[in-house]
Amino acid sequence: SHWLRSSLIRAVRYCTTIEDFNQERIYLEMTYLANGY
Repeated sequence: SHWLRSSLIRAVRYCTTIEDFNQERIYLEMTYLANGY
């Protein structure tokens, strides 16, 4: 989906380390699933 793609791109831009990125990615996936997308 467009929302997920843009969120991941934003996460890559703002997360300076792999650990930060992975944490943000997991949060986005949980949000995505919780909202029924």
